[in-house]
Amino acid sequence: MADELIDICDEHNNLTGIKELKTKAHKTGLWHRSAHIWVYSSKKEILLQLRAKEKPLYPDMWDISVAGHVSSGEQPIQSAIREIKEEIGLDVEKSDLSFFKIIKHKSIFRDIKNNEFYYVYFLKFDGDINDLKLQIEEVQTIKFISIPELEKELANPSNNLVPHKNYWTQIIKELDLITIDPKTIINHSFNPKNSEKLGFKYVRNIIFDPEAPKIANREITKMVKSGEYQLGQGLTDAPKLFCGLYKKINDKP
Repeated sequence: MADELIDICDEHNNLTGIKELKTKAHKTGLWHRSAHIWVYSSKKEILLQLRAKEKPLYPDMWDISVAGHVSSGEQPIQSAIREIKEEIGLDVEKSDLSFFKIIKHKSIFRDIKNNEFYYVYFLKFDGDINDLKLQIEEVQTIKFISIPELEKELANPSNNLVPHKNYWTQIIKELDLITIDPKTIINHSFNPKNSEKLGFKYVRNIIFDPEAPKIANREITKMVKSGEYQLGQGLTDAPKLFCGLYKKINDKP
């Protein structure tokens, strides 16, 4: 857990050109950037890490899959790839990561004034976590936890989770969307109020997910290009559209 040089931002996430040690930024409350990577599986499980007991910030508590500061001169995506390799020994590329959002965070823990902009990414991983090599200086152990189990833990006031407050909820909601089963859309078994958001998410994931069936990729891309389906517009008819699409796909050899 050596100190490192990081780039300092203003409160609007603009780089100031100033570089400081991480310890000074935490001591004085200087704004800076970090990369957060949430690893999830096809089973809708989230990978959590147990922070090392020697960590100055929230030691010996369950936290995000992988996280770390953006080093001076680095782009957040570069930091994300580096931290994944360092903390859990997994080699990934930019294309493996899905960017979610930037979150402005401000908190105080003991004598640490933590003012950060989180660059949040998702990474799908269906491998065996026992094969991963952990950075023992940072991570004691890791585990997959189902969303219902995590929600149960969050509801327990005496849980051993880092107090991210509504950040946990944001991640759970997003995972519900990016891991949605096509049958859910076809069967209309979701809240109609969410149909527009679900429709957009599902179209986006099918088009860009390299694991998606080629036939679905081709058909949906064709629909988007022809104007039959407008991304971000009129998505309340998503259930009917996808029902028809999948019937078309299933009829093919």
